[in-house]
Amino acid sequence: MTRAGRSPMLGTALAVVLPMLLGGCLEVEQYPAYVHGAYAGKMDDLAPARKFGNNRTAWQAAVATRTGYQNEYLRAKP
Repeated sequence: MTRAGRSPMLGTALAVVLPMLLGGCLEVEQYPAYVHGAYAGKMDDLAPARKFGNNRTAWQAAVATRTGYQNEYLRAKP
């Protein structure tokens, strides 16, 4: 069978189906690794431990201060 004898629908179908089939080959595993039923990844530091020397009260005060700066009623001068 010559190329001129092929149906244009076949080429269109291949152009649509082939990328759909190959798209699943590029899927990356997105779940964390578990070894013996426990999480085997890097543990994340909590914000108070990382930036405030594990002083949770200082961290909460910093969050409250930052929140206050975002309050338009407190920022506006009457």
